[in-house]
Amino acid sequence: MSQALWINKYIGDDLFDLLDLDHPDIQKVILSDIESDVDVYYDERWKLTEAFSHFILDNPEWVENKTVMILGAGIGIESLIIGRLAHKIYLNDLSLIALNLCAKQLIKNGVNNYQVIHGRYECIEMPKVDIIIGCFLVYNSEGYKSMKQFVENSHYPVLLMNASFDPFIKLIRKADRKSNTLLSTDEGLCVVFN
Repeated sequence: MSQALWINKYIGDDLFDLLDLDHPDIQKVILSDIESDVDVYYDERWKLTEAFSHFILDNPEWVENKTVMILGAGIGIESLIIGRLAHKIYLNDLSLIALNLCAKQLIKNGVNNYQVIHGRYECIEMPKVDIIIGCFLVYNSEGYKSMKQFVENSHYPVLLMNASFDPFIKLIRKADRKSNTLLSTDEGLCVVFN
């Protein structure tokens, strides 16, 4: 019996079809991305991503009927949650493969209100949005520098969920922009830069 490409998973009260990241066909395209020296990390259904998805489900007012930019979207499940709630989502990632897989997963779940924007988030031309969202983007000094630049130059609220790594804590303390912690869990912190 061959392995199924899709797995079913409840997130909150909703059932989603998620790509099985362990499926050989998916593994093959992920490895080709990594081998081509694209500096990306694939969402392995991290607890942090699930905690962030539950935060959005519990606080839909952050994205409901809004235009949302999702930085470093990858194949993340948060795109599915936000896509079902938002008016429109922009998906950004450094990896075209991740963006294609994310789009495939969105379409499979009936989410068609998205547009893909490929490239480094601190270098892309920012569309008009209501809020910018990212999950687990600040984990080293390069991520800190890029996000600090982005947060300080953005005119929109930036909502970030991240593990409580030193670079993220440094971002909260050093960014020249007011922030509020919205959620603190064992997995990490959810912070909004106003």
